[in-house]
Amino acid sequence: MKLLYVYRTKGGEFYLGQSEDGRYHPLLYGESLGEYASLEQAAEELAAGRTIAPDCSTFIEELGIPAELRDWTNSNGPAVNPNDQTGRITMNLNALFFIRTIVTIALLVGGLWLMSRDMTVFAFVCFALGGFLIRLNKKQKGTGTAPKK
Repeated sequence: MKLLYVYRTKGGEFYLGQSEDGRYHPLLYGESLGEYASLEQAAEELAAGRTIAPDCSTFIEELGIPAELRDWTNSNGPAVNPNDQTGRITMNLNALFFIRTIVTIALLVGGLWLMSRDMTVFAFVCFALGGFLIRLNKKQKGTGTAPKK
């Protein structure tokens, strides 16, 4: 899913994205709220509260989400180009992966240091957290929208 536009509200960040099949989706917390043929239609339906989550429609209407794309922020940067394949969300996923990797290394090194000081319980906690982060990184590696060449 390419994230094209974002609108920040007190209820969270709403995105307009395009799936691999070319359809457009309004998104909240990464969940699609519908599927539309055009970007404009996705924005209009979201602004009107007509989504596949009818229990959220009143909540969405109260947030004042605009129907016009000019009132949304391009999630790829200052230039508005919905065909752009690169984006800030890719950098955020890569940065998160990098940070988790650094924290994992720190936990494993810290665990070794604690083992050398006979603090095995704390070392075990470090190793367990490090192992969890390794599995999390492996699970989420390759997600997001990578730039196409």
